[in-house]
Amino acid sequence: MYNGKCSGVSLVVHGQFEDLKIEGNTVKEDLGKVTPYCWGISVDPGYSNREEYFVNTVIRNNKLINVGNVAIGCSSCKGAVIEGNDIIDEGNVLTSAIKVPVRAEDSVKSQNVSIRNNNIVLSNSRGKGISIGGEFKFNVNNNNIKLPLDSEGKCFDLNYANLNTDTSKNTCASHNGISIIDIIEDVIEPEPETEVVENTPEVPVEEEPVVTEPEPETEVVENTPEVPVEEPVVTEPEPETEVVDSGDNNETVTSFERPSWANQRPVGSGNFTMDSLMESMQNDYSNESASECRFFARGKCLIR
Repeated sequence: MYNGKCSGVSLVVHGQFEDLKIEGNTVKEDLGKVTPYCWGISVDPGYSNREEYFVNTVIRNNKLINVGNVAIGCSSCKGAVIEGNDIIDEGNVLTSAIKVPVRAEDSVKSQNVSIRNNNIVLSNSRGKGISIGGEFKFNVNNNNIKLPLDSEGKCFDLNYANLNTDTSKNTCASHNGISIIDIIEDVIEPEPETEVVENTPEVPVEEEPVVTEPEPETEVVENTPEVPVEEPVVTEPEPETEVVDSGDNNETVTSFERPSWANQRPVGSGNFTMDSLMESMQNDYSNESASECRFFARGKCLIR
C-alpha cells in the first residue's frame, strides 16, 4: 500500500513449481483505492538470474474485485488451467481480466493452456476480457464476459500464435453501468431462469423398495392357538388266560373256570402294572379276600 492505495500484486508466484494450485481465494480492494500496479493473482518469472517455470498450474474458483491492471496472469506456464474465476471491476482501472503470457517468458513457453468457465465484468472502456498470445495456441471456452456499452474494449485480445484462436464458444455482452450488488446477484450468481438445472423440475428418483420383516400375523405358530395333543395312555392288557396250577406231573391239566365270586372286583382294578407285580412278589397277600384282590387264583390272592 502506497499513499493508501494498492500498488503491488496481492498473490504472486516466482520460481520453479509443479502442480501448483491457487483455489478459492477472494482478493478485494476498495473502490478507488488501487493504482495500475495493483494486480490480483500472477504466476510468472520474476528473477533475472535464474530460470523459472510453472508446470501443471491450476488457478480456480477465485474472486477478484476491484484490482488494477491485470486480475489473473500467467507466464512460462506449461499445462495451465484457469477456470471458474469471478472477476469484477467497478473502478475503471482493470485493463485485462485474464492475460497469458502476462510478462516476458523464460525458456519454458506457455503451452497447453485452458481458459474456461470464467465470469468477467469490466467497467474500463478500453479493458480486455481475455488477452492471449505466446508461441502456442490455447483453448478458450465457456467464458462469460461483459463490457461497458459502446466500449472500445474487447472481450478477446488475440495475438501471435493465438491470433486465430476459436472463441465462438464464449459469451460476449455489454452492460449499462455496474455495481458490486448487481454483479453478485446477476453475474456471479446468475438469475434462476438462466440456470437449466434450477428451472427444470427434478425427476423424482424412485426409492428402492424397503424390505421389511414379515408382520406377526404371518407367523402361524404365534397367531394360531396350539391344539393340545393328548398322548395315548398305554395300559397293560388285562390277562385273559387263567393261571392253572398243574400240580405234580401226574395231574391232568384242565382249564380253570373262574368262580362267580371272583368276578366281583373294585372298579378300575382290571389293570395292573409292573410295580404292582414287583410289590406282590415282595409281600404275602394270601389272606386277602377276593374282593380286595386284583388277581386271585386257587383260593389265594396273588396280586393285590
